[in-house]
Amino acid sequence: MAISKDDSIIDNLLRDERINKEDLKIFLNALENINMQKYKIDIDLVEPIAQYISIGNKAPQFIIEHIKSRIK
Repeated sequence: MAISKDDSIIDNLLRDERINKEDLKIFLNALENINMQKYKIDIDLVEPIAQYISIGNKAPQFIIEHIKSRIK
C-alpha cells in the first residue's frame, strides 16, 4: 500500500540505509515465488474494503516491477 502512495519509498529506504539491494533481491525472490491463488484467498479472508481489494490483488506484480527497476 505504501508504494502505491509514495513512489520514492524504496529509494528513500535505500538512501537512508534502512535496506540494501540484497534485501530487495531477497524480497523480490519471495514475491516471484508467491502462490497467487493462496494470496488472493488470503485477501478475501481479511475482507478489506473494496478500494483495497484491487490494490491488494495487483500488489505483488506492482512491487516486483518497482524493485526490478531499482536493482538493475
